[in-house]
Amino acid sequence: MLEDKIRFSPLLPQKTRQEFGENTIKVIGKGTISVTPNRAIVILGVITEDKSVSEAQRMNAASLRNIISTLTAIGVLPEDVQTSTYRIDSQYDYVDGKQLFRNYRVTHLLSITINDINLTGTLIDAAVEQGANSVPSIQFTVTDQEEPQNQALALAVMNGTSKAQTIADSLDVSLIETPKSIVEREGTQSRPFDSYVLGASTETPIQPGSLNVTATVDMEFSYVR
Repeated sequence: MLEDKIRFSPLLPQKTRQEFGENTIKVIGKGTISVTPNRAIVILGVITEDKSVSEAQRMNAASLRNIISTLTAIGVLPEDVQTSTYRIDSQYDYVDGKQLFRNYRVTHLLSITINDINLTGTLIDAAVEQGANSVPSIQFTVTDQEEPQNQALALAVMNGTSKAQTIADSLDVSLIETPKSIVEREGTQSRPFDSYVLGASTETPIQPGSLNVTATVDMEFSYVR
């Protein structure tokens, strides 16, 4: 174990620790663990265009109703579907330096939380069949984010402590066991890529892969000669 390899000097009296407070080693500790996602958040919806704004809205709303109805029938709960974007934009062409109105564009995107990650491809295909023509985002995550974050944090502290011990050994000084301070930076979750094919003839392949959870800490240690 990493802890068994780390050597510390005996604890010094508080007064002595304060006297040597100017002898400081500062390090950054990082810890990363890999977890398997079990939840997907998909952003998808409909973009319609027409010279009449009301017609563009009508077509858009009709497709959205069909999409929501189909997703509900598959098993998506109403509370797991919410509007993430609704926009009406005027579209223009530029001819000979002049701006000419072309049509109105209505964009309505939904944020869909999928708790059974194996259904992600099926749900996307069902939405496309009902008129969805935009899938700008698929995000994979875990339902319990606290546990992997805490595991990564523990690794970060061990990593920072190991770095401080290495520096102390190279200077031929004794590291004080208890850090002067530990400040956690905001944790991160990342994936290498999202893989999906919109509008495939068979079920859209989704590879959630693995999720990297990273914790970073700033640590300060005192040392004595």
